[in-house]
Amino acid sequence: MENKFFKVSAIAAALTGALVAPQAMANVESAAGGEYVEVINEFIEGSTLSGLMVVDTRYRSKDTGDGYKAGQDYSDYNAVLDFKSGYHDGWLGADVAGYFSGSLYNNTGCSEITLCDGWDRSQDSLKLTTAALKFKTGEVITKVGYIQSHGIGTVGNVWSFVPGTYRGASVVAPIGDWTLGYIFADDHSAPWWENTSESSVDPVTGKFNGENAFNSLQSIGLNGQVGPVALNMGLGYSSLGHGEDSTSYKFAAKYAITDTASIAYDIYGIQDDTRFDGAGITQGVSYAQSFGSLTFNSEARYVTSDNDAAVAPRTAGAYGSNNGTFSQYWNALSDWDQSNQLSWYNKASYNFGNGWFAGAGVAVSTIDNDVSGYDGEYAVNGDIGYSVQSGSLKGSTLKLHVTQLTRDMTDGSDYDWSDVRLQVFIPYNFM
Repeated sequence: MENKFFKVSAIAAALTGALVAPQAMANVESAAGGEYVEVINEFIEGSTLSGLMVVDTRYRSKDTGDGYKAGQDYSDYNAVLDFKSGYHDGWLGADVAGYFSGSLYNNTGCSEITLCDGWDRSQDSLKLTTAALKFKTGEVITKVGYIQSHGIGTVGNVWSFVPGTYRGASVVAPIGDWTLGYIFADDHSAPWWENTSESSVDPVTGKFNGENAFNSLQSIGLNGQVGPVALNMGLGYSSLGHGEDSTSYKFAAKYAITDTASIAYDIYGIQDDTRFDGAGITQGVSYAQSFGSLTFNSEARYVTSDNDAAVAPRTAGAYGSNNGTFSQYWNALSDWDQSNQLSWYNKASYNFGNGWFAGAGVAVSTIDNDVSGYDGEYAVNGDIGYSVQSGSLKGSTLKLHVTQLTRDMTDGSDYDWSDVRLQVFIPYNFM
């Protein structure tokens, strides 16, 4: 299937429409009449148009015994526009978002920042990530079209600097102190892929097979608070095709010990006979404590599956085809997802109060299986950056991130990874 996910002309028209829409509010002498102007004004009132410019420069290399060799060497950029309308007559609105991507230089192919054709770098181009109608009934909001997940339940978003796109519908319904969320999709495109034929890989050849990773994907979830305990739970189901399916479940609880300390537990499980010959489960516990400007996080994770396969906590297995809602992310090169892998990550972060911030972390793990090829891994990482505090560039951020990862291979050797990443973010609100 080689159908383009969206054509450039449609993107250009949608984004141009979003940009020029505010002018309609001033055009009280519209040839279409006052009713037209009133409708346009209802859409504009309460609407937002925001932009983001991102430049990501990265050098990631690997040493397997014969010296470091680059796996990623690029400086890529995104220019993002995101329009969210108000509601006409209090119930009908629309959301439109997209981005243009390109490279200052790229020596290693798909970076997952620019658009890619498979794992090859594509041409500089536009992609529409959101194009949805939204309906408001009381406090219930329904979206239909090309959408993102609301994150309630077991289905989350695949992220680059923009989110991936589900084709389907979602509902968010407040119920007292709780929020019910549902999402259904029959297609998905990762933010860096041009079309949906790049969402499924043949397990034998390792190449894209032109099939969607799922026929349908859905999840229902509930978020709420019971005293000092925040809860997030959900169930998911995916029809994978060829008579196969998978189910997912999630339960997370976070307890506020004090105003500055909390402890949390998160479990994300998948029942999939193809991937795991049964179940694949990821569990984590987290502790967070702040001491004024200093924040300390300690997180432990344990992963297991019935056939000792690595466990990616998402309902459908194909990479980039969907995502889950497991809460822990360490930005430390590895996914820390091998079966019978016990991992522990500790990080201290400091906000200097004048725009500068810094942090450093250490991750260690041990693995007990005969499949992964390594006995354990450990990493150190750190960040330093600055955010503009005032003026027209308020919120603009420059950040340097560095990670060093080592794996103890079962043959007694060590594999080393090094990652240096400089990122620039410039947000802007047009309205």
